[in-house]
Amino acid sequence: LERAAGLSAAPGDATRRAIAGSQLAMAAGRTDWALALLDRADPAAATPGEVAHLRGMLLTMIGDLDRAYQLLVRTAREIAAHDPARAAVMLSDAALTRPMAGDCRTGLATAREAFAVARRAPVLPPTVLAVLGATLTLRGEARAARSLIEEFDRVVPDIDPLSAEGQMLVMGTSWRTWVDARELVGGRSEAWISRARASGALGFLAFPLLNGCDADVRAGRWARARARAQESADILAETGQLAFLGYVLSTLGLIEAGLGLEHAREHVALARRHAPSGIGSVAVYTGAALGLLALGDGDAAAARELERTAGTVERAGLTEPATVPWQPDLVEAYARLGRIHEARRALATLSEQAHRTGGRWARAVTCRCRGLIDEDIDRHFGEALALHEGVPMPFERARTELCFGQRLRRAGRRTEARAQLERALVTFEELGAEPWARQAREEIAASGARLRPRRAGRPEEGLSPRELQVARAAGLTPQQVLE
Repeated sequence: LERAAGLSAAPGDATRRAIAGSQLAMAAGRTDWALALLDRADPAAATPGEVAHLRGMLLTMIGDLDRAYQLLVRTAREIAAHDPARAAVMLSDAALTRPMAGDCRTGLATAREAFAVARRAPVLPPTVLAVLGATLTLRGEARAARSLIEEFDRVVPDIDPLSAEGQMLVMGTSWRTWVDARELVGGRSEAWISRARASGALGFLAFPLLNGCDADVRAGRWARARARAQESADILAETGQLAFLGYVLSTLGLIEAGLGLEHAREHVALARRHAPSGIGSVAVYTGAALGLLALGDGDAAAARELERTAGTVERAGLTEPATVPWQPDLVEAYARLGRIHEARRALATLSEQAHRTGGRWARAVTCRCRGLIDEDIDRHFGEALALHEGVPMPFERARTELCFGQRLRRAGRRTEARAQLERALVTFEELGAEPWARQAREEIAASGARLRPRRAGRPEEGLSPRELQVARAAGLTPQQVLE
């Protein structure tokens, strides 16, 4: 297409082929080549706004978020009167940049502007539904986003994920895991990953890998999540898509923090180093990772790290607690330090957000946190465990069982404590969450019970992320590789 554009005599043909080539280069992960091709396109010979739209997408991918936002919004407003559909999509793509930059308030305002413009179009673009749903959710308005979510779920099978618009749409759909839709996102991600691999769409592949990783983390498939995060990070680094590299590295750090691996600190440091200026969201994820790592080790530094995260979140206007699960960790860190007044204050914020958003995970961990600092432990932990039944997140349930067991043991109810602690230990060992398994073992020993032999971990836990990727590519099971 690049060669064809150079041979095209008519400006319109040359521009059309340069734009098509730029879109393919974008899918292939060659953002530099995509921008160079776009420089050869004559905006006057293209559909109004087309060149600026594609340039805005590419600027987003390389992490130039403020420039992307300004270009997309300015051009969208210029063409809104005669092309409301494109203008609405451009505004939605602009809105996506704002939460990444750490500004959820402007993101929602821009998404609402996109929705208002889209209502003048013959058909409501799916991108508008997805981004308004995402930004409403980030601002703690998941209930208001429900109808948008249902409509988006209905139309998403018709979207071509390898198109330029489809790629931006996939980038913006990770929010579905925050509203109790992990298996749905996991299924979609599998299909998109297969499509990207079959097409050689290296630039696109990183995003469904990331979405699938997020779903896997929450569902307790940590070995696969770690492998996918590592592959996604490698692709993003190789293709120069720096806007998302810091987020993926911090996600990798969060997984490794749960596993108790010191690699978590390395990946957090890399995330902070590689995030371009203006990628404010990385600070939330890296703070959550370091807080979880410290909490697993029983280190008071957890509270300090998570206090900084709280400040970042407040400035960003992020009020959906399920986005990054740092709030219950802060309450637990305060409770362990005996700082009960501060624990209650942090819990009040979490409780208000959980009630407003209605998410089952948020309500479950709110009940867990109440059980940490109030006397009626049976009621609070009972409610938490009942809520966990509807949210298949084994690590979170085991955390609740561990906290319940700790409170029961301190209340002198050793037999009941051991039952909770044994269940938690089984899950922690299956996940490979060694710091948390160690805490459960210490509590069981303190209850006067004899520790049983350790359970063998899953076969994939003996492989590095790279080894697991190779095993899957070769069609081998982790057990076959280990043998």
